[in-house]
Amino acid sequence: MAYLPEELITRVRQEVNIVDVVNQYVQLKKQGSNYTASCPFHEDRNPSFSVSESKQIYKCFSCGRGGNVFGFIQEIEGLDFVAAVQKVADMGGVILDQSLFTHHQSKQSKYQSLYQIHEKTASFYHYYLTQSQKGQDAFNYLTERKVKQETIDYFQLGAAPDKSELLWAYLEKEGFSEQDLLASGIFYQTDSGQILDRFRGRLIIPLKDMRGQVVAFSGRVYQSGDHSNAKYLNSPETAIFNKSKLLFNHDGARASIRQKNQVLVCEGYMDVIALHQAGFHEVVASMGTSLTQDHLTQLGKMTNHIYFIFDGDEAGQKATQRAFDLSQNLSEIQVKALILPGGQDPDEFIQARGQGAFQDLLNQAQTAYDFVKRYLAKSFDLSQQGDLSLYIQALLKEIQKIPMKIEQELRLRELAQEFDLSENLLKEQFERLDYQRKKETTKQDLKQIEQADAGNTGSLTQELIFDASPLKIRSQAAFESEKILCMLLIYYEEAWPYIERLASPPMLFHDFARRALMALEAYYYEGGQSFPLTGIIDQIEDRDLNHFFTQVLWDREIIPFSLALMDDCLKVIDREFKYLEVKELQEKLLDAQKKMDKNKANQLMIQMNHLLRQLKN
Repeated sequence: MAYLPEELITRVRQEVNIVDVVNQYVQLKKQGSNYTASCPFHEDRNPSFSVSESKQIYKCFSCGRGGNVFGFIQEIEGLDFVAAVQKVADMGGVILDQSLFTHHQSKQSKYQSLYQIHEKTASFYHYYLTQSQKGQDAFNYLTERKVKQETIDYFQLGAAPDKSELLWAYLEKEGFSEQDLLASGIFYQTDSGQILDRFRGRLIIPLKDMRGQVVAFSGRVYQSGDHSNAKYLNSPETAIFNKSKLLFNHDGARASIRQKNQVLVCEGYMDVIALHQAGFHEVVASMGTSLTQDHLTQLGKMTNHIYFIFDGDEAGQKATQRAFDLSQNLSEIQVKALILPGGQDPDEFIQARGQGAFQDLLNQAQTAYDFVKRYLAKSFDLSQQGDLSLYIQALLKEIQKIPMKIEQELRLRELAQEFDLSENLLKEQFERLDYQRKKETTKQDLKQIEQADAGNTGSLTQELIFDASPLKIRSQAAFESEKILCMLLIYYEEAWPYIERLASPPMLFHDFARRALMALEAYYYEGGQSFPLTGIIDQIEDRDLNHFFTQVLWDREIIPFSLALMDDCLKVIDREFKYLEVKELQEKLLDAQKKMDKNKANQLMIQMNHLLRQLKN
């Protein structure tokens, strides 16, 4: 890890509230003295992520991740520590001396040229569209589609020249190597060795990551009569671009999604651009691929209202059905679909009818069940008894997907009334289908557990369940004592002379706790550290140690200092070592008895009794 002055790190940590930072990524809700949300680091059906404003740390009680504001940014943005400090400072408006970061070699440095190439290319394309005479045709195309200048600037839209050498020459002049330019995905090499701009002659839409950095491009055909090329052409996946993880305009829409507590999910880039221009800033789209579970999980952590706005044609309705299926596991999320008339896409509808009409449609959006019910009806001839029976059977399966029991009950009653059926009969059939579904789900879960067990090669015997820690715990009593001991050393300077007076360094029960104590000692003896030593988390790159220190700081209120308490903690840990030794002796005793080795058995019994007497005392 590169080093920054401790006073700078402390200043940023003290001036920036972790709640404000985390709230830009997940939707925090006040609960008592803390804030809770669904965890942004795993698929979290029941909100188990908590942020302590008083302690300025976060912790997930499901996956076990935790740390301070820098650790959060490192984890969620994939940054190293120094870059995370800089990011937190920027988010909190803390002005820093940038010369401190000039020579920092971050973990992202090997990709830095790729980011720079994309930023330079985006500027080049944008200039070519807005300032060059040769970009006039592309600009006219956008004007015809009623795209305003401010929208062009907001999305940094551009145009690629027909001649590839213009961009290549510009980037070479900027100092980029041929290897990096080809690795960017913007260019490709033909069999004859010619290097071409992948997007030549196209309207350009920059694609950005959550930090607002350009990581890829999409090129759209704009010249009328050009049917020889695909309508859209996207960058291939590269070291900085994974299309299944990113959403178009997610970086720009984030604030509006939180503010309005809703997100509009479209299929196309131009749909997003049109809706944004019409005032719907909480809009995103998948990047040239189908919507994924990862996409929905990201969105579900920011809002509990998701609207699917796909094209009104058959393909769009199938995409909506698939999106609803993917969203089944999102707890406490209301998912709806907006049905556009006449097979229109959002861009066409906005152009024809305007913002007000679109808002009216949004207000009338259908729930997942209502949409699927209407969609399924097209597949059956409801005048035929056989088809009607299959249709009702299909609807019962859809009702099973509804997470709330009350809504299930209401839908069953509604279905019985609509088709003049016995409600009890429907419930009986529903319960039969539900039993079959749960049986199948259980089979799948057991299979996954068996596979997970087969791959588990951990050397420690038990994972602690009570606090969902990823740390492997062999003794809860020792674990609690180790946490208290480390807490006292973090918060009280007078605890250190106690450690120094011991005849030998304290032997802690768990390996990660021993490593944590060594890290604390190194941090303390560096000198110049002010108490409490909570800045230790900033120095820890080892994930197990980070989890341990987070639990030390999170699990309880600060305990008043007491030498007797420190002594008791070490006694508990020593006792756990003795218990472990007793268990080992028991196993050896059983083995000796099986082998009829009386002398060995007697020796082991004497050792065991000696240890048991010590434990009683």
